[in-house]
Amino acid sequence: MNHASLLDQIGGVSAAQGISRNFLYAVRMNQELGSYFRELSEVRLQEIELRLIDLFLEELGGSTSYKGAPLESLMRNLGLTHREWTLAMGCLLEAVQAQGLSIASQNLVMKQIAVLEPKTLINQKEKQKKGVAIG
Repeated sequence: MNHASLLDQIGGVSAAQGISRNFLYAVRMNQELGSYFRELSEVRLQEIELRLIDLFLEELGGSTSYKGAPLESLMRNLGLTHREWTLAMGCLLEAVQAQGLSIASQNLVMKQIAVLEPKTLINQKEKQKKGVAIG
């Protein structure tokens, strides 16, 4: 029986770092999601990248020193819609493909992360009523 973590199966810490960087790039370049990042400084973007790396390490079975807010809390604060979550998962798929993972490994990573979909996602009409900036 194979007891290797998913992180080990995809190539370790460097693979998780690559996926994190590719994901952040894809999200920033996305026409709708990129608006969340346009006004951020390079320092803040680097902080986000480090948090993403820690999140991916944790979710893929590695150790992490991340002590920040849970994903659900972060998503709630952003006011993401179901559509935006779906777009983000498309960006994640681009990221794992860009990392050169096998189809089987891509599927495992997507399955592991997709289940994190926050219960706090809102619909587009709610977002417009609340006045939250739409990407």
